Amino acid sequence: MSIEFRCTSCNKLLRTGDDTAGRQVKCPVCGTALTIPQPANDLGNLPNEPNAGPPPPPPPGPGLGGENPYQSPMTGGVLPQRGGGGMGPPWERDGASVGSFIATVREMYTSTATLFGQMRRTGGYRGPLYFLIVAYLIAMLFSLVYGIAMNAVGFGLFGMGKFAGMPKMNGADVGMILGMLAGYVCMAIVIVPVFSVILSFLGSGVVHLMLSLLGGATQPFEATYRVFCYALGSAVMMSVIPICGQYLAIIPLLIFLSWGLMLVHQTPLWKAIAAPLLPFLICVGICCGFYAFMFAALAAGAGAGGGGVGVFDPAMGQ
Repeated sequence: MSIEFRCTSCNKLLRTGDDTAGRQVKCPVCGTALTIPQPANDLGNLPNEPNAGPPPPPPPGPGLGGENPYQSPMTGGVLPQRGGGGMGPPWERDGASVGSFIATVREMYTSTATLFGQMRRTGGYRGPLYFLIVAYLIAMLFSLVYGIAMNAVGFGLFGMGKFAGMPKMNGADVGMILGMLAGYVCMAIVIVPVFSVILSFLGSGVVHLMLSLLGGATQPFEATYRVFCYALGSAVMMSVIPICGQYLAIIPLLIFLSWGLMLVHQTPLWKAIAAPLLPFLICVGICCGFYAFMFAALAAGAGAGGGGVGVFDPAMGQ
């Protein structure tokens, strides 16, 4: 007979033998300290009735294995709360605000398993989409600040242009730059939401399709969409790091997506990793092939043009 219970933090289904009841263990997914409960049909706690039958058989599922007796295999079914899973993340549980946005990003980086374990599987697309839009607007704001700082130094706004042999900017030049920046902000406020909508549905659609082809999709598309938006929105925050932040964001994005897909779809880790990684590698391969082709074409054109150019020698006549 086995004991089945769920982690109070990440909602992971765990299974162990009835001889381990009462022991203190840690969740193999999120590391939360748990106490193994008593068996649901403990005959020792029931009155001695003559007509009492044997306890019901345990629910079907894969057998125990490995050195961890209370760890449920990753393929052991799906979460029963197909319409819920929890009330999180903070962005939805506490309402959209600056504090809930920061709390969601912090929880994504410090306790990814807990966030996705408590994340709603359904509930609409607006919540995760708004989170992604806010994240991109913040990233755009930081990029704008960096751009102003670099232009200010490069064009001598603070009197530093003399070191580069450039004249100091006057008031008209400063006004022109500030006007351009204001126009850039207004344009970005319109473009970022549209870009976020297209990217969120296109990206999550590709990931969900790949996961379905691998046989790992056990939840509807909306669950994958939620994982994608919260993972991407949190990873975009790496863009606050100057110069290299937007490139470093690829690493946490792949990690967050893999963890989220594994926990939400209750699928093996390799499928959760392959679903976002394969499309990414395909895109990188296509881009590299395109640039290689363009470079080869330019090199061939330059070589052919150089070989066909003649030099006129007046001594040779016409």
